Amino acid sequence: MRYALHLVTNPNTMHLGEALVGLPLSVRTCETCRALVDNDGCPFCKRDSKVLCVVHRFVDLLSVERAAAGMRFFVLGKLISPLEGVHSEDLPMDALHGQVALAEEVVLAMPASVDGEATALFLARHLAEKVVSRLARGLPHGGDLEFADPITMRGAFDARTRVTP
Repeated sequence: MRYALHLVTNPNTMHLGEALVGLPLSVRTCETCRALVDNDGCPFCKRDSKVLCVVHRFVDLLSVERAAAGMRFFVLGKLISPLEGVHSEDLPMDALHGQVALAEEVVLAMPASVDGEATALFLARHLAEKVVSRLARGLPHGGDLEFADPITMRGAFDARTRVTP
């Protein structure tokens, strides 16, 4: 209701409507990395990085980019999920192989879910000719140990690092 009232009472909403109508004309999916890009070309494919980060969705790409900019990306668009009828043959492997060929390392940034784990394991086996790594799993910054679930706690222990003074 608040959004509707704001849109009805704000004189600038005419520009918002025009922008939304033109959005499909100015944003597209990159044919190479499958990221959302404008018509000026793909900024991610232009990078000269030997690290390729594979993500599930474009929003995941944005999260990784904020923390570790500079690498190339590939957006899968789906995860292996037998319950939803998505199998390994449904993944865009031909397009991914074209990007993997240019990389020295492939970072799998899959969600911490059953589907994310299944997809990461499949990709790791399928891309065994490259250095394949995964994002560490663990506790969020500012999180209390008492609220951590056993899977997260196990991931935190498995990904622990040495502290040097």
